[in-house]
Amino acid sequence: QASTAIYGLGKVVLAGGKDANGDYTNANLIRNRSALIESVGDMALHAAQVTNTRTAMTTTGLNLPLDPALMEQLGISMSGCTAWYAAACAGQNVPWGAPPDPNAIGGAYIEPPHGGQWNSGYQ
Repeated sequence: QASTAIYGLGKVVLAGGKDANGDYTNANLIRNRSALIESVGDMALHAAQVTNTRTAMTTTGLNLPLDPALMEQLGISMSGCTAWYAAACAGQNVPWGAPPDPNAIGGAYIEPPHGGQWNSGYQ
């Protein structure tokens, strides 16, 4: 459950600002890390990029096993590789980064600056 929240009783707008005509301008980035963003009314996100990550995930209710045939039909692979450098997933010998984090998926960091785009090499 999120402990930080943006909750609007009406319309919620996340933007870079407003121009001279009163129109919303794009923010470079809206980044949400495990917070709740909810609105009773409309919600508008004006941004060049929106990144929404959940660093702590929980589930409730009925959890059923996945049908492997359905996963294959949908093109979802349940195999992969986690590495500091994506080249390691192709069997190449690469140097390893900082010490692994035992609390992260596969012991690898999941967000920059701990290796940038090569944090996870799921393939």
